[in-house]
Amino acid sequence: MYDVNQIEIVFNLVFPAVSAVISFLLGMMFLYFYRRCGSLYYRSSLLLSLNIVIYSLSEAFLRFEGILFDSYQNAFIFYGIKQVSIGLLIVTVSYLFITLEDTSRNQKRFFIGMMIAGSFMVMTSSYALLVDHQLFLKRPVIVSEDSISYTNIYRIYQYGLLYHIRNIIVMVLTIFAFSLFLSRLILHKNYYENGVQFAGVFVLTIFSILDVIRLYCGNYFGLFPNISFPRTSIGLLLFLLIYSFYLIQTFFEKAGLTDKTLDDLRESEKNLKLIARNVNEVVWITDYPPSITYYINSLFKQIFNIPVKDVYRDCNIWKNAVHLDDRHYFEDVLNLDKISQNSECEYRIYNRTNVAWVRDRIYPVRNKNGEIFRIIRIIEDITDRKQSEEQLSYLAFHDPLTGMPNRKALYETMSDSLLQSARNRFISMKAFLFIDLDEFKDVNETAGHSVGDKLLCFVSDRLQNTIRETDYLYRIGGDEFVVILNNIEDEFAAASVSEKIIEKLAKPFICDTERLFIGVSIGISIYPKDGIDIEDLIKNSDIALRDAKKVKNSFSFYNTEMNIKAINRVLLEKDLRGALERGEFNLVYQPFIDQKGEVCGMEVLLRWNSIHGPIPPDKFIPIIENNGLIVPIGRWVLQQALIFQKSLADMGYKIRIAINISPRQFRDEQFLSIVEKAFEKSGAAPDRVELEITEGLMVEDPLEIAGKMKLLNKSGVRFSIDDFGTGYSSLSYIKDFPISHIKIDRSFVINLDKNESNRKIIRAIVAMAHSLGLAVIGEGIETEEQLAFLGSIGCDEIQGYYYSRPLSPEEFISYVKSSDTPKRKS
Repeated sequence: MYDVNQIEIVFNLVFPAVSAVISFLLGMMFLYFYRRCGSLYYRSSLLLSLNIVIYSLSEAFLRFEGILFDSYQNAFIFYGIKQVSIGLLIVTVSYLFITLEDTSRNQKRFFIGMMIAGSFMVMTSSYALLVDHQLFLKRPVIVSEDSISYTNIYRIYQYGLLYHIRNIIVMVLTIFAFSLFLSRLILHKNYYENGVQFAGVFVLTIFSILDVIRLYCGNYFGLFPNISFPRTSIGLLLFLLIYSFYLIQTFFEKAGLTDKTLDDLRESEKNLKLIARNVNEVVWITDYPPSITYYINSLFKQIFNIPVKDVYRDCNIWKNAVHLDDRHYFEDVLNLDKISQNSECEYRIYNRTNVAWVRDRIYPVRNKNGEIFRIIRIIEDITDRKQSEEQLSYLAFHDPLTGMPNRKALYETMSDSLLQSARNRFISMKAFLFIDLDEFKDVNETAGHSVGDKLLCFVSDRLQNTIRETDYLYRIGGDEFVVILNNIEDEFAAASVSEKIIEKLAKPFICDTERLFIGVSIGISIYPKDGIDIEDLIKNSDIALRDAKKVKNSFSFYNTEMNIKAINRVLLEKDLRGALERGEFNLVYQPFIDQKGEVCGMEVLLRWNSIHGPIPPDKFIPIIENNGLIVPIGRWVLQQALIFQKSLADMGYKIRIAINISPRQFRDEQFLSIVEKAFEKSGAAPDRVELEITEGLMVEDPLEIAGKMKLLNKSGVRFSIDDFGTGYSSLSYIKDFPISHIKIDRSFVINLDKNESNRKIIRAIVAMAHSLGLAVIGEGIETEEQLAFLGSIGCDEIQGYYYSRPLSPEEFISYVKSSDTPKRKS
């Protein structure tokens, strides 16, 4: 019982069946092309052809009235399959257009959007047709299943929302593709290649539009309007047939194959595999861009420690083995997706637990049109060669006996360093120490050269342990060494290090049970004062070394005046090291006078009476600060000062005592415990003790410094800032610290009567300090005019020779007793 004429039966049965068969055959051809060449558009064409097979078969079965089905439900299953396959057609057609080589980025983005839309239709169609088809089709009237014509099963339904959305997506896709290929045909004027592509898309577009027009306008428009047959199915088949001509031609152009060349290629592949098995290098052949491995020999696993079978599965798995520091090669030489010519690079890989070096040579292979379609890589393990090169480089720049950098390394590294320093306008000072061992020749002659070699190694170790990590040590030949001191503050730092070296090397060496003593002479040149290039600095330090050799076991500067100063400083430092034990230090006290003229406090000052006579504080204080003696000496000062303050308190005088604390003391880890023990031992009251610190200390590490200050302040200890105005001169940070006094530096007070700027600065300091609740001390007051000015602006306390010079403990007690209104306990 058919309700259509014979022509309609032919259209509805033969066309879908023929379409399925042809599509299947084309799919097998595309599969062969894909396996041979690996291009993505062969894979996308294969997927499209298989999709058309499913679509056509579902169409044929659906319209095969009454032969296979005996119920409505069986036919509706194939109808659902057909609708889902249409969604898949949107995906596969879009994917086909994406894989075309000349598809631009924006065009690919559009087709990716179409793929997403097609995937959405697949999922929603599957749900609507297999679970609840009301969203896709709606039956307008109740119809008995016995009266349903399977051929026209969809005619008794109204189309739902999803059906219309699907049609819109199909139209947008086909019209955009039609416009795209038409513009390519017009712009590129490649009438064969672009013409074939356009013809296929044109046929697909026309048949799709005819199907949609007939659907919405009835049997009045289109090809054979009175006959119901699958026009879109025919359009897809014709599109695939026409497009296959382009793919067949492209295949032979890409592969460059004829029947003869196929045989030649097979023979060449056999020869290649035979060669590859017997060479000591990895031979690797891939498509372009690399996605498929056509051949790789077994040596790859030995070098990369990756199974060959994994490479066939993932062509880019080798990248995981590349050393992290060499991954930047991916952006240039190793970016195989953009390679255009023969390239070569060396990089490191992780090989099991070791790091290996490989040399990777890359050869693009082009077809007769000049397009790259293969990549051949030859990879060689060059670890042994690299290690040999590194060993040779090391030997070229290092002394084989001591392992220290040699003369060549000195000239190489320091030339660059001095050039960089010159570009920075010589902001850093360096010292070149030319070191020569005294009487080393005698050691070789008496103990033997083997002992002499061991002695040189021991000397290198001691020198390395004497200098800082930022300094450099070189052995430039025989018993000669060069030390480079970087970023030194002044020439005295070079003298101090030289003295340490002489001291360290003066200690005996034990070589093969022999006890050896050796001296050392050092010549010093300073950069940039004594030269700005390596040649001048080495020459001048060598000249200074000759002077040091005359004395032996000493050092000498190239600059004679500096030589005298440095020697005096070193002698002074030597005397300082035992001064505390010898009892050469003593304390003096200079009073603070308040606005009423009363003694309200005193500052503790350190004095040194050396064996050569009194030494001014500005001569020895910087030395003990620099060499670390300030910590034990400062501990002694603190203890003695607190004992004296306690004795004054016992006598009835409420006088606070100000003790200078250096930054090095304050940063010492034991500082808090030292202060605590000093209070316990002396019995002094913390609320009558004031610790004087510098401005710079609070800026270096404000959190740590503030923490220590607050802990001491809780026990009653107060703090003052010494020499305010000469350092950072900022009151903004003082609010975060427990400060009670600031001292105006004497440099502002000395020329007070002649310098209006100094008067303005002092007024500003006093005003800002009072606004923060701080008391101000003016130091260095020597004249009536200075006293009057400071009194007029409200300076709280005065210190200076106008009232009193620093006094010994006995003199200070006498001074307090002789005062008109001394502060006593009530």
